[in-house]
Amino acid sequence: MFLLKVLLVIVLFLGVISTPYMALARYVPTSRDTQFIHTPMEIHEFDFTDYEFIHEAGDLRFYFRSDRDIIAVFDLRNGYTWTTGLDVALDEEVDLICNDLDPQERAASCPPKENRLNATFTNMANSLITIEFFDASHSIQRLSSATQGVHSELRPLGGNGEFMFDVSFSRPNIQISVHIILDENGIHYTIENEHISGDDQHELAAILITPFLGASGGEERLFNPETNTHDILQRKERIPGYFFVPDGPGALIRFRENNTSLLPYVGVVYGENYSEAEFFERSETSFVPLQNPLIPVFGAAHGYNQNAFVAFATQGDEHMEIIVSPEENMTAYTWGYPRFVMNTLYYQIFNRRGQGYFTLLPERHQYDIQISYHFLQGDGTEAHAANYFGMAKAYQEVLLAQGHLTRKTNIAKQMPVRIDFLMSDMRNTVLGRQHVVMTTPSDISGMLTELTEAGITNINGGLLGFGQGGLTFAHPGRMNFRRAIGNRRAFADLIDTAALLNVDLSFSQDYVMFSPNGTTERNHAARHANGWYMRYHLLSMGLPERTFTFARPETSMEWLTSQLEAQRSLGITSITIDGISNTLLSDFSRNPMTRTEAKYFIMARMAEIDEEVMINAVAPNLYFLGQVDRFLQTPVFSSQHLIQTDTVPFLQILLFGMMELYAPYANFSFKDQADVLRMIDYNVMPSFILTDLPSHYLSGTNSANFYSTEFESYLDIIINIYGMVNEALREVNQSVWINREVVADGVVVNTYSNGVRIVINYTDSAVVVDGTRVEALSYQVVR
Repeated sequence: MFLLKVLLVIVLFLGVISTPYMALARYVPTSRDTQFIHTPMEIHEFDFTDYEFIHEAGDLRFYFRSDRDIIAVFDLRNGYTWTTGLDVALDEEVDLICNDLDPQERAASCPPKENRLNATFTNMANSLITIEFFDASHSIQRLSSATQGVHSELRPLGGNGEFMFDVSFSRPNIQISVHIILDENGIHYTIENEHISGDDQHELAAILITPFLGASGGEERLFNPETNTHDILQRKERIPGYFFVPDGPGALIRFRENNTSLLPYVGVVYGENYSEAEFFERSETSFVPLQNPLIPVFGAAHGYNQNAFVAFATQGDEHMEIIVSPEENMTAYTWGYPRFVMNTLYYQIFNRRGQGYFTLLPERHQYDIQISYHFLQGDGTEAHAANYFGMAKAYQEVLLAQGHLTRKTNIAKQMPVRIDFLMSDMRNTVLGRQHVVMTTPSDISGMLTELTEAGITNINGGLLGFGQGGLTFAHPGRMNFRRAIGNRRAFADLIDTAALLNVDLSFSQDYVMFSPNGTTERNHAARHANGWYMRYHLLSMGLPERTFTFARPETSMEWLTSQLEAQRSLGITSITIDGISNTLLSDFSRNPMTRTEAKYFIMARMAEIDEEVMINAVAPNLYFLGQVDRFLQTPVFSSQHLIQTDTVPFLQILLFGMMELYAPYANFSFKDQADVLRMIDYNVMPSFILTDLPSHYLSGTNSANFYSTEFESYLDIIINIYGMVNEALREVNQSVWINREVVADGVVVNTYSNGVRIVINYTDSAVVVDGTRVEALSYQVVR
């Protein structure tokens, strides 16, 4: 009887707390999901006593505290004030104040001290600019603009919201001038290369800008009159909110108290520059690394739809890192900032035995830095919302204005699907390397015919491993066909058949990473700073090729244009690009090229490609996006490291309506019902990689990781997945994505400009959202 009463109370309790958005099943979100957290913040009045008013633009007023190098940004829309630093006193400053007080006054008037924030961190927390430099032992040290002994001055330039912030460091001898513009959007920082000077500028490791803007948390020590010391610990008010970082599609790092020390998030924009890495050789990792940010953007939100900023680099992005340090890592704050690398340490080898020494690049990097902070407010009814969705929309406006993005106008009503075909690779035998032919042109013609007869009429695809040497050993700049796979006539017939079926087929090639056993390194491979060709080693044993190297940027573009010219004669109208779309290297060959020069070189050469050729690019970086029509292998999960609490489709929101977005191959752990719902939620289309023969024939090749590709096994799966995604997204394909809201854990509502809403239910129970019932693991289109 007692148990029955308890169950009855639980049922009644659930009935009381249930809302129209609530699923009764126990759905537990993970870092793969976006959590339902709607915690508002209390906005306190800010004390401007020590600040000087310097400018007003739109809804923003700007103030400056000169003794601590802090800009305060007061938002007239809701009275919230952002500060570029924590504005806290050094322990020595507190001691001076307390020592001047009578013993009876100290208990009430002695200010608190920061806990777990030493002098170096306190100076960082109060500064606009912090430099990192290499000392005599090649260890990195930090100095900040607010540090005692460092001279800094903010001086107006014409009185129209323009200022120059001059910082002079004596040891090391480095001077930096920062051009600051304050306008209705926020703060814009520019550090021109010529404005970095001094005898020791070669020792400059990096420049950090406002590292504690948006920080939350903290701990202080209160004065204890009984012990006459600051030994009473007290947590500061933790602002509810998060940092956004561009890991995968996007990840949130929520402000929270951690029970253990966590490693910081370090996102190297566009990936590591292998040419300037510590060592010229590296191996693939046995753990899951952070994904490389494809875009130079991050942000922070304070409160629920109340206050936020989005920060993005417009120059110097190729040397940018995004760092977020969680609470319990060195300090009691969660704080994030951009780091612009100026010099690096590498191992210089001086003999064939591999002996050498660590040294710096002969000169620091020569480039301009430009980064902007746009401040957002509200729920999006009047302007961009103060959340990750509003950050993406604000950044989208900037990229459209800069020409990095262009809105598509010829969007088909029927959604597309991506079908790639793996044709061949090589394996080792006792007689040498042997071709393993998995798919021929006639096989592909048959597959495409079956798919179109099944009602899938908007297909595009790529041909992998199409030439002599297969996927692993083929020369990236040549079109050498092999009769066992298909001669030139066979491929021409395939292209013609595809055109009759309204299928866009292209040849797929990685133009950066290649096998030195398939293509000579001389005049092709990029050199490390130590003068050696770089090596990338695979961990798996028994493969025909375990060592790869990287092409020079100039060589990569030569290979691309050479192949494209040969392919155009076959009648193709698109090309699929890998490697150069997502790998940015400097080169220390006879005609060296910096990473900055490589970025602009690639942009210029891509702009010369015939506009009639559609560009399919694998996970392209920002500088590549201006020419992209189809974004392949769009990330849909964050790296899910412990610091990351949520995954959000920031990248998809940013690019929706600008190009076609395709999910990772559904063959490999991305074809469950929840994954299909994620495609609908994130507005990405499915993609598959197929072969005619079963995948076990790939055993012993470098393509063995494609462990499930046989067409006959996937025909029904393709039809079913495409059917579900197409049915939902064709309703909104030609509109604008205007909002995404998590209305309960596992329940997402996407809203579009044509009045359509799509409700996605990831939970295992039916839910009701605004009168619409959505079954478990399902979706509903609400018109």
